[in-house]
Amino acid sequence: MSIQIIVDSSGIDSLMQRFKGYPSERAAFLDEAGTFIEDTLRSKMPVKTGWLVNSITKQVRGRAEGVKVTVTAPYAMYVDQGTRPHMIFPRYAKALKFEVGGQTIFSKYVSHPGTAGYHFIEQTVEEAGPKLVDMAMERLMRLLG
Repeated sequence: MSIQIIVDSSGIDSLMQRFKGYPSERAAFLDEAGTFIEDTLRSKMPVKTGWLVNSITKQVRGRAEGVKVTVTAPYAMYVDQGTRPHMIFPRYAKALKFEVGGQTIFSKYVSHPGTAGYHFIEQTVEEAGPKLVDMAMERLMRLLG
């Protein structure tokens, strides 16, 4: 299950209207915005294997209508939102096998206590929102002089 952050330029119409006569600048801004979101996400994510941070993709949509940043790792939502306590059962064997304190344990099930979420999506949106408006304004100021 992937997670998406979509920056839809229609949400800031009055600001994006000023880019109307400059389609390459609009596309460049959306690409820059997407890169900023990617970098912000990476800075907020936990890293164990690197798969989660390496599963981030960015795509400018249509004719610079928006940018979509996606986290495609199938477990991304669980890391972001956390999990409730749950039972774990073996899928392909009769027992689970794991080590505790150097001792091998076999069990028919495990009662997992759940995990706390990292909430990197919420943190990214809160941090990126105001910054994206500032980035657009700075680009417009340079463009319009």
